[in-house]
Amino acid sequence: MGGERETTVASSKSQDKNKTTIGDIRIHEANGEVHFHSDSSKLKVAVPSGTWYRDWARLVDLGGTCSFIDVERSTLLVVEINTDFDTDETDAHLSISSIKMGDTFKALQTFTMGK
Repeated sequence: MGGERETTVASSKSQDKNKTTIGDIRIHEANGEVHFHSDSSKLKVAVPSGTWYRDWARLVDLGGTCSFIDVERSTLLVVEINTDFDTDETDAHLSISSIKMGDTFKALQTFTMGK
């Protein structure tokens, strides 16, 4: 629907459609960002391409969880790498949520980014 190298993956959570991803997550690259869309929940997270590739490589090397905040859209992408040791299968689980910025976050964002 927009951008380059588009793919779709299943989300790992299904909750309130106004708060958390329902359905699949569409991913593509555009304008120096990787965009993650939950079209059914009308949520989007844009992550700078360099940040995404650096943090994905860290997740692949070390496992764990990484979160990306899209301040402009007040959304959060959580990517978690899990291994099921019974089946030896490693997979990634993604979710997108809407968030509210607290006062301390807003103050630190203004201090750091000037906005």
